[in-house]
Amino acid sequence: MFKSNNIYNVVEKNGLIMCDNIVTGDPTEKKEKVLELFNTTEGWTARYSGITGSGEYVEREEAHNIHGKDIEDVKRNALKLWGSELKLEDVKVVVHK
Repeated sequence: MFKSNNIYNVVEKNGLIMCDNIVTGDPTEKKEKVLELFNTTEGWTARYSGITGSGEYVEREEAHNIHGKDIEDVKRNALKLWGSELKLEDVKVVVHK
């Protein structure tokens, strides 16, 4: 049986506010990796669900004030926040304008 526990944490990391909602549970359960991007007046906000580079599963974790030269650069910069080894082709990206 799958049991999950929610852990919430808010930290500042490299000038960005990171709002964690870490779900712990069965690490072998396959989860889709989803990166959502929202265009705001302060820059892009990213919301990620999936396995991070450190092996944790996060659900709708947010990072704010992400910038880039173009939308592809914004996607890459956002994904780096959750692990440099994560690849865009392995993640479903949804852009909200």
